[in-house]
Amino acid sequence: MIWLKIIIQIVSVAIAILVARLDYVTHDKRTRGFKSGLFWLWVLLIVLVVGNILIIWQDDNEKVRENNELKTQLGGLRDEVESTKKTVTGGDNFPYVMIDAGRDSALLLIVNAGDLPLYDVSFRMWDPADFGPSAEPSRSPEEFAARSIIREVGNLTPKGARSLGAITLPNSDSNFFKVTIRTRNGGFTERIMLRKVDGVWKRAVRLLPGDVNPGESILYEFVDPGFPRDPTGKIQWE
Repeated sequence: MIWLKIIIQIVSVAIAILVARLDYVTHDKRTRGFKSGLFWLWVLLIVLVVGNILIIWQDDNEKVRENNELKTQLGGLRDEVESTKKTVTGGDNFPYVMIDAGRDSALLLIVNAGDLPLYDVSFRMWDPADFGPSAEPSRSPEEFAARSIIREVGNLTPKGARSLGAITLPNSDSNFFKVTIRTRNGGFTERIMLRKVDGVWKRAVRLLPGDVNPGESILYEFVDPGFPRDPTGKIQWE
């Protein structure tokens, strides 16, 4: 293609020079030969110009096509990198803790409802009543740690749940727990409330982003039918 461009440019310049030199070749412009030669030189020049324009247009289209292909390839590569990154870190997935409470026992579960695995999952669950009004533990650190439920879960498969064994609930008709969850892709804060209604435990669960300063956006919320609400129909999470 580059050689064709060069040849067209050379021939076009040569024809333009030849047309300009015709006056010096012959002084009789009235002859049929002069007029015919001049006409075909102009025709050839126009054809070359049009051909050059077509080549430039085709070359420009080819460059646009190549650029689009490159953008598509880069976009695909970017998607692959992002997909690999999500697979390695867990992406936007999140786990949450669930308490399956019967009448006399409770089973502790952790759930990954997302499409990607989660890695290095751990959590600590405690009763906020173990803190005093000043947000300092009202018990000794040893006693507070002993009353907390700490689990090193490890990795979680997509769309799965893992049983973490039975736990003992406080002897009360109302229990409130906070959970700090940490994974490879971030931290989360969960609130779990249990209320006994007609002898059956009802649950309310809310998961927020952040394990130190929880955000306001709700990542997950679950409320059992029949869970007690205030007169406005809302649940008091604090």
